[in-house]
Amino acid sequence: MTPLLLLLLFAGTRGLLQRAVRASRELADPRCRADVLEYLAELQDFRLWAVRMFDSSAKFPDSITSGAIYHLGNFDACLDVDNGNGIRGRYCLARVQFQPKNPVVGAGSAWDKLKAPSSRLQVRRDVFRAAVCVPAACGAPGTASWLRALLAAAPELNRHVEVQVAVPEAACCSQEEVDTGVPAPAAAWIAVIVLLSIIALSTAYDNMSPKLDVHNGQGGRTGVGWRTSFSLTRHWGTLSEPPTRDAHLHLACLDGLRVAALLVVVVGHRGAETMTGPVLNGDAIEQHFENFGQALIMNGHLVVDTFFTISGYLLCWACLNAGRRDAGLLLACANRYVRLIPALMTVVAFEAFFLFNLYSGPLWKESIGSEVENCRSNWWTNALLVNNYVHQQSPCVDTAWYVACDFQLFIVSCALLKFVKRMKEYGFMLLLGAVVCSVAVTATLTYVRDLDPTMIPDQSILEHNYNDTYLTTYITAYCRSGPYFVGMLFAYWLFVMKTKKLEIHKVVVRLGWIICPLVAVLVIAAGILFYLPININKLLIATYAGLHRPLFGMCIAFIITACAMGNGGVVAKVLEWKAFRPFSRLTYCVYLVHYTVQMVRTASLRTPKFVSDFDVICDAIPDIVLSLCFALLLFLAAEQPAISLWNEIISAKTSDSEQSDESVHRSRKAKRENYFVIISEYFSAVLPGTSNYSEKEKLK
Repeated sequence: MTPLLLLLLFAGTRGLLQRAVRASRELADPRCRADVLEYLAELQDFRLWAVRMFDSSAKFPDSITSGAIYHLGNFDACLDVDNGNGIRGRYCLARVQFQPKNPVVGAGSAWDKLKAPSSRLQVRRDVFRAAVCVPAACGAPGTASWLRALLAAAPELNRHVEVQVAVPEAACCSQEEVDTGVPAPAAAWIAVIVLLSIIALSTAYDNMSPKLDVHNGQGGRTGVGWRTSFSLTRHWGTLSEPPTRDAHLHLACLDGLRVAALLVVVVGHRGAETMTGPVLNGDAIEQHFENFGQALIMNGHLVVDTFFTISGYLLCWACLNAGRRDAGLLLACANRYVRLIPALMTVVAFEAFFLFNLYSGPLWKESIGSEVENCRSNWWTNALLVNNYVHQQSPCVDTAWYVACDFQLFIVSCALLKFVKRMKEYGFMLLLGAVVCSVAVTATLTYVRDLDPTMIPDQSILEHNYNDTYLTTYITAYCRSGPYFVGMLFAYWLFVMKTKKLEIHKVVVRLGWIICPLVAVLVIAAGILFYLPININKLLIATYAGLHRPLFGMCIAFIITACAMGNGGVVAKVLEWKAFRPFSRLTYCVYLVHYTVQMVRTASLRTPKFVSDFDVICDAIPDIVLSLCFALLLFLAAEQPAISLWNEIISAKTSDSEQSDESVHRSRKAKRENYFVIISEYFSAVLPGTSNYSEKEKLK
């Protein structure tokens, strides 16, 4: 028995079970055919296991007109079915598409609501997913064949409605598959054991050995040693450790800014994940595109540009303050890469080898199984940080495009800053030119390829069927460089003012605090124009596409500059609150793990959810708490040990080469000092706020 059998019943079919038996005899798979016939016979006799199999299936679809397209039945009850004679339950989530052959048209007709949508922003109601519990011997092809046979046996239904049924392999699951999972290779388990052993030994050495810290006279520690690079206690202390850098290099407002922006990102991704999962009221999703306040949320992905702006700002600010003593491009890029990769690849490895066996659910194989397959096949794109260009349609760690984008912009910006420092009189013009180029490239691509002006989160995007706009302008470095270069431009302005001991005019400060928030809100709110069914000139679309991100970045950059110049007022006091510091250091790890947490929670849902702003926020709270817990583990076990060990390697190699000549020693030591100050300051903002080991410890 299936939801389609009940559909036949509603069509007026008599002798339902008799027709089902006759249709089942046509199944090609002999084992599946035998088990299905036994199931139907036992169902007529009202045997418990057969009734439970029937009861676990979704019944006649309900609330389709309201946009409820998922009818999940009872996943766990289906998998528990066992007749004691070799017949076990298999849960399948069939995809059913229907359309009337002779629709009733006119005002008030239900078919007007159920027909295929004419707008990409509408929820499809002509397609629904219905759970069916079948004998485990019937795989996805056998289940689909059976359902089609049942439909063919209902001429009354076929005269009025055309129904198409598909059962993807990933939509079926049995208890045996849940128990077996996707086994991790022995090498993965060995790597975990080795890592945990190193962490335990390093922590024990740090706690049991004589005090290793030698203070450098500036409140920092030096002589940490490679033996304690994996010490949990040492890295735990870095979370709340006050900044040890020169005061003129530290921008304390960034701690609060990173935390606030990341919270918005997590809540936004929770909303997107909820809308793409099983929901009861799909109507609410459509209303999000029609309401002005909701449009602010739907276009809120602009908040991600906060991190681009911060990264560009800090890179330029640190390098300009370094004077002529800057680190080589190759060394800086190597340092950057080493800091990004350990945490990212740890998440990739976890998803590839351990995530699938974590839990189960109706959507588990489709969602988590796809993620695991992507990570096992395309892990190398993350390792090389080219995942925003290579295998874009099948990414591992969906949000990792930002890591690649940020690293690519770092390389380009370091080269650009070389010219800025050599031609200081043209520095402002060079950076302004970079912003203009970014705007021009994005606008031109949007105009020529007829792309959307911004990422419109329709159902295809939410379901990870990425369109040309996403692939061309949303995740590519050349189209996301605008806010990055804007941050560099404002950092250059701050450097000039600090160097010449200038102050921002009070009128400029007041106008900035009035205009910038308004511009930021208007830029986000303007997205509603592109959700409405109105014709907009292509030139206007291209203009918005090119300008909206740099304008938003300008607003963020002004806030940073105003706070750095002492014109932040109450905003600066809030953003510079010391309580933000430990959370700011965890933001990179939170960013990497939060979407996995949300994906797992959605894929394991047993019943559809009701969508509302209040419910999204309530669901985001456990997302944040769980993400912080997992991020702390990632920080202590992967990110911070890699940073500490890398610094020890660089320091040791530099020290060995310095021993040959005292003059060379002083020169290289100065250069190394400058290197650690620059890079550590910059990496405090790395996507969207990599914590930095107190690298000032290295300066003595």
